[in-house]
Amino acid sequence: MTQSPDTGTGARVRVARIAAGLTQAETAGLVGRSERWAEDVEAGRLPLDGTP
Repeated sequence: MTQSPDTGTGARVRVARIAAGLTQAETAGLVGRSERWAEDVEAGRLPLDGTP
């Protein structure tokens, strides 16, 4: 069974970030990560905990 991109963790992170009115850079700064990390999480290239 494949998961729809819209139901993945990255999509939920993106929805929550936008609802909070934050940019990826602001979100990344709040959790001590890089903007690239936030981009990769939202794109589904990295798990939310950041470990490959």
